Amino acid sequence: MNNTSRYGLILILLALLKRVVVKPLFFVSLFLIWPLITTANLISDNKVKLQDLLSNIAEKEKNVKQQQAERNHLVEKLKNQEKNIAAAERALHETRKKLSQLTKELTQLNENISRLQQQKQLHETLLAKQLDAAFRLGQQKGIELLFKCEQGQREERILAYYSYLNAAREQTIIKLQQTTTLLAEQKQQKQQTQLAQKKNLAKQDQEKKTLDSAQDARKKTLLSLESTLKAEQKSLAVMKRSETLLRSKIARAEREAKARAER
Repeated sequence: MNNTSRYGLILILLALLKRVVVKPLFFVSLFLIWPLITTANLISDNKVKLQDLLSNIAEKEKNVKQQQAERNHLVEKLKNQEKNIAAAERALHETRKKLSQLTKELTQLNENISRLQQQKQLHETLLAKQLDAAFRLGQQKGIELLFKCEQGQREERILAYYSYLNAAREQTIIKLQQTTTLLAEQKQQKQQTQLAQKKNLAKQDQEKKTLDSAQDARKKTLLSLESTLKAEQKSLAVMKRSETLLRSKIARAEREAKARAER
């Protein structure tokens, strides 16, 4: 066997030896490092999951913060609305109080006017009777003066007394009429005030109803928002617990991988 053949044989033997010796070593190495490779892949996957989870948590926290701001803003509006409703209620109470007082005053005025009209009518009736009596006495006096001078003087004094009574009664009637007219003017003014207050009451009542309706709508919105906010906060808490567990899982896997590598 020449040197060339011998060298080729040596190469073949070396190749066979390499295949026989290296391959078991490769499998042994692969067996030893496979857990490290698997753990590294698991850690990498978990870190990707953690980043996705952190992104979702950040978005969730942003939503929760926005909803909390909306809730606080709505609560502040409700407080201001309650103040407006209380003010509207006080205004309604004052207007009703004024209307009640006006009704009492108008009732009193009507009673006074009715009483004065009755008095005026009574005085007018009495005046008519007095005038009739004086007229009759005057006719009788004209006849009796032809016969009895003394009797005529007495009747003349009676006529003078009638004249005084009639004048006084006429003045009373005039004063009663003036007072009645004044009360009627006051009544008209109060009726106008009453009408204005009734219109004001209707306006205030409508404003109060509008405020109440808006308040009810805001309360419903607040209830819905609080329900959504609670659900979001609960979801965020679950996500943060998942974050804690995932971080713990990654840390544990890294410790185990380090321990294997050191062995």
